[in-house]
Amino acid sequence: MWWARNEDSFKEGEKLVWTSRSINGGFTFTNKQFYGSRNLFFIQSERINLKYLIGLLNSKLFYFYMHSKLKHTGDLLQIDKNQFMKTPLFKATNNKQETKIIDLVEKVLSFKEENKDTIKLEEKIDELVYELYGLEKTDRAEIENWYKRKYPNLCKEVIEEG
Repeated sequence: MWWARNEDSFKEGEKLVWTSRSINGGFTFTNKQFYGSRNLFFIQSERINLKYLIGLLNSKLFYFYMHSKLKHTGDLLQIDKNQFMKTPLFKATNNKQETKIIDLVEKVLSFKEENKDTIKLEEKIDELVYELYGLEKTDRAEIENWYKRKYPNLCKEVIEEG
């Protein structure tokens, strides 16, 4: 089945891209020309900084939320438009919070282009997102423990590298 898509989504310019089914959400930021099938979703926005948004969406808090609240197909998350619209996105009231997340996301993107490790930067983003949503230490620990159980191989690599 075919339906029309907004051609602007494929042109150069900032956008978030994600697949409708994935293990961990897998939100990607790009400003390059990008063509995709019907299994991909695109966000372009003037209302919110997309680097801030991807910092939220790729955080451990959002992985936890998505696995707890959104639909699954087996082990895969199903993140279509309707599911995405249920995600509780919080606009930072403190411009400093938003700027810190954006700065770290920019570093992550730069490091990834150079094939450098981004784990420490991602951990800093996680901490800022926890603060933004007002999570207490016990809530943070619950999410971190869940993440370690859900992704033991990834966490093992981080411990061995650290």
